[in-house]
Amino acid sequence: MLALGFELHLATGEAGSVLAMAALGKTRSSKRVARAAVGGASSLSRDIARRSGEDTRLKLIRAAEQLFAERGIAAVSLREINRSAGQRNATALQYHFGTRRQLMAAVLDRHRVDVGARRHALLDQYEAGPRDLRMLTTALVVPEAGKLSDPDGGCAYLRIMAQLLQRAELSLDPADPEAPQDSIHRWRRLVAEWMPELAVRRLHRRFTAIRILFVELGRRAENPRSRNHKLFVSHLIDLIQAILIAPLSSETEELARQPKAVIKEERVARHEPKSSKRPTRARVAGSARGASE
Repeated sequence: MLALGFELHLATGEAGSVLAMAALGKTRSSKRVARAAVGGASSLSRDIARRSGEDTRLKLIRAAEQLFAERGIAAVSLREINRSAGQRNATALQYHFGTRRQLMAAVLDRHRVDVGARRHALLDQYEAGPRDLRMLTTALVVPEAGKLSDPDGGCAYLRIMAQLLQRAELSLDPADPEAPQDSIHRWRRLVAEWMPELAVRRLHRRFTAIRILFVELGRRAENPRSRNHKLFVSHLIDLIQAILIAPLSSETEELARQPKAVIKEERVARHEPKSSKRPTRARVAGSARGASE
């Protein structure tokens, strides 16, 4: 195109050169417009893909939420969740979450943000004073109980939390272990001021209160017939508060002050057989035959 402009300049003088450069400018402008169009289309495609990915992720979370709540966490396979979410790609769940544990964390996080914000607001009121234990107990109970009225998976969330907190080995902490500013961590710190040190450090009463809270909410969430939960929630606050400040008996206090090793040895001496080996099936069968003979 530059050659064209030079030739026109030689042939027609300055006027030809101006026309040629104008043609060159139009060409460059067209290229810029084309590049912008391609970039815009590419950006639009990325935006559509991102939204589609978010939609798929949310479908998988909602499907897992319902299945975990209704059938139990351990009874549901990842393949079933994929199918329930309408995903033909068998690896969609692994792509978006990686593992079952990460999927579970995503299910809980969907509700923790809202619950945490409500709890922080109540704890702000508590710290602004005057400080009252019922207000502090309310800050634990009410944000979670609000999920009873949440039509977007609120009851499923409560049922899942009840399952998790009743397991022999807690698989997920009710607070986010990687977030020191989590509302449950904050509540634990504040409520410890009202409790004997033994109840906090040795007897883990704060966790007991949280576990009973979710057991009751999970039971209620299984069949939330009544839309008015005021009486239920008020009574639940009473129960949790009573657990937190229940006095320790002299017997409990004495046992709690003993080293754990001493208590374990006493328990073993009372209940465990001398031989730590369990009888095998063959031994049991042999004993049965000997008894019958």
